[in-house]
Amino acid sequence: MAAPHKKPINVKLAEALTTMNAVEVNGIVRGPNLPDAHRRLLRDRGFLEEIIKGWYYVSNPLIHDGSTAWMVHFWAFLSQYLESRFREDYCLSSEASLRVQSGLTTVPTQISVIVTRHDNNLVQLPNGKSIFPMRQAQLPANRQKVNGVWCMSLEASLALATAKFFIEAKDLAVSALQAANPQTVLRHVVEKQAPVLAARLAGAYLHIGREIEANQFVRTMEIAGYKIKPENPFDEPVMILGGSRTPSPYRHRIRTMWAAQREHVLEIFPKRPDPISRDSYLQRMDDVFVNDAYNSLSIEGYRVTRELIGKIARGEYNPEQSDEDRQQFDAMAARGYWETYKLVRQGVEIVFEGEDAAKIFETEHHNWNVAMCGPMIEAGMMQLSDCLGYRNDVVMIKNSNHVPPPFEAVMDCMDELIERLHDEPEPCVRAILGHFFFVFIHPLPDRNGRLARFTMNTMLASASYPWTVVRVSERQRYLDACEAASFGADIRPFTEFIAGELQASQTV
Repeated sequence: MAAPHKKPINVKLAEALTTMNAVEVNGIVRGPNLPDAHRRLLRDRGFLEEIIKGWYYVSNPLIHDGSTAWMVHFWAFLSQYLESRFREDYCLSSEASLRVQSGLTTVPTQISVIVTRHDNNLVQLPNGKSIFPMRQAQLPANRQKVNGVWCMSLEASLALATAKFFIEAKDLAVSALQAANPQTVLRHVVEKQAPVLAARLAGAYLHIGREIEANQFVRTMEIAGYKIKPENPFDEPVMILGGSRTPSPYRHRIRTMWAAQREHVLEIFPKRPDPISRDSYLQRMDDVFVNDAYNSLSIEGYRVTRELIGKIARGEYNPEQSDEDRQQFDAMAARGYWETYKLVRQGVEIVFEGEDAAKIFETEHHNWNVAMCGPMIEAGMMQLSDCLGYRNDVVMIKNSNHVPPPFEAVMDCMDELIERLHDEPEPCVRAILGHFFFVFIHPLPDRNGRLARFTMNTMLASASYPWTVVRVSERQRYLDACEAASFGADIRPFTEFIAGELQASQTV
């Protein structure tokens, strides 16, 4: 009797990936929805990572270090896990709700959830994160579902914000104060008969230049029988951006961060050099192009696609051992960089003729992206439609704890970045913050780092700063400085790093 035919491992893997793609929801997979054999194979090959027993997120076998993949999938996991465990009987705490309502994607160490059940055991998650269910007799009255998670309304959560929150999450608190309806916040405070909260919020509004709202808190609480005095909960000054509400919390966050960080850039970055001629600058650009192209590094994202599954099924998926495929990819990337450089060079030439560098960025950054993809489009590895516009999926930054804004917010964020560049008078601030916020937003599924550096150098060129090469030998310092700015809200290390690379580029 003939032995039963065994499927090749690549066929098994392709079948498992097909099943996984059919059952995953926003990158999250429930264990019972996958056959045991598929689940084991996908875990062994790095396509699935366990969160807790029975819950997994879709991973990338080529990215083994860093915690970004888990961070990107945290909120999708949270929404599905809470619904599975508590159905509709839960609500994020006030601080957790403020994070979601204000568009903050950074994952806190612990997220507190209000529940009405006795089922309130702490849930330990990867990378030191946890979910802490807090049992209460009833859920908050004004719940809203945001990104699949039940939260308090922005106004209700702001009304309950602790003094610690205004110190530890200053930018988030300012964004919430600007975006919330102050009358509704006041109504929540009055209903709770909470003079301490009223005094804190009156002080917060006063501190951000909202004197009318602050006075109304004081007067209304006096009518309610409480004499309060505004108490500023912030431990240091915050940027005052005017009294109007900003409709998008994502836009306001970028606006607030730009205003807060530009002064640090001005303090650290070298003063603008003497002007030089257009021809001299363009010649200098051409002289350093090879060195610049060699050193320019990308920060990659990923997605498991049907094309990848098909390649695995055909036994063609072996990028770690295929020198020919890798060399072909490198050659196409180099050619794409050259094609983009030529467009950027044309933009710099126009800047020297008097065009605003911000206008060049606004009109040309999409063209830069398409040019960088050109060789892959010609080779049939990518469709032109894949490089038009901004990303429409989650994206990960390798070795970073920063989670870029959701793709639904990218257009808002890029509109705000363009507005900031137009309104900013200082070229060095445009360069540093233009680079930083491009990577912070991560508007594209790939190529963000390269385009951010082209953006930076276009802004530097407008003030005759030398074309600045970020050296591969300084890669870790570069990434650490980006992380300090993105995750730690401190632009100073990044400014110091770029200033150092500018100095080094003058000696090349």
